[in-house]
Amino acid sequence: MSDSAKKRTFRKHQIVVRCLAVIALLIACMVTFTQHSATFAVTATVERVEFITSKGHSTNWFLDKAQYIADYGSTPVEFSGYVELAQGVRVTVERVAMGPLYIQVEANTPDQTDLGSHFAEGGTPLGTIRGHAVFKITDLQTRILNGKNVVLPLSGDVRLGTGVERPTLPSVPLLRQGQITVIGHSLLGDDLYKGDSQSLDPGDVVAIGSATGPAIGFVAVEEGPALTATFHVVAKNVSVNRLPASGYRVSSTVFSRIKNDGTLQSVWAAFLFLLALKKIGAE
Repeated sequence: MSDSAKKRTFRKHQIVVRCLAVIALLIACMVTFTQHSATFAVTATVERVEFITSKGHSTNWFLDKAQYIADYGSTPVEFSGYVELAQGVRVTVERVAMGPLYIQVEANTPDQTDLGSHFAEGGTPLGTIRGHAVFKITDLQTRILNGKNVVLPLSGDVRLGTGVERPTLPSVPLLRQGQITVIGHSLLGDDLYKGDSQSLDPGDVVAIGSATGPAIGFVAVEEGPALTATFHVVAKNVSVNRLPASGYRVSSTVFSRIKNDGTLQSVWAAFLFLLALKKIGAE
């Protein structure tokens, strides 16, 4: 092969290597800097948990010796049995300090009337929950001393805490402390990796942004004050509103993805290899 033919072949190889390097760079940048969904593990000690029940996931509770208030101004009656909530119902679970537990169930839209049903311990239907209802449990300390707790599974769009910009009540249910841990998803496959963690401070308000499914977890009354709430949700980010600023968003960072995702590391390694090959060829 003549020298000119060798040079033409070498230039063709260089062009191919450059094209591959550019393609690898574009792919690496696209998958690295595009915001991806992640799993957020949220755990908090909080005095107010609000959520809207989700479609496709039933919300069923067993309540023992609760006071059932069927509507505004109704006389409380003792209730022990099962509560089954409909989809799209707004639920507020609240316990301030060491006080009683309140579970408020109400319509999320004006045309929503059927909120669910409640049943006796043996399964006998007791009626339909309509418009608005409250369940109140007062003997929490006695239950705890007897080795019992109250656990309420939740599934839906969750919000933790209450803003304190303008408190209008003598008592404001707050988020006390907590943590959000980002669990990243591998670019290819089903592998997960633990990413960054963010602590929550007193007075923070937590809400989910761009969720791809419902948050799934539970709310529990244990030996300490307030409530323990824990859930997992797949979303783009979690919003934290914090005074005096407007707050911030917790998401899967670029650094965390590059550091922990083996597939993403392989994409960048391919680009660097092609770049090194191009430089060696140029020399």
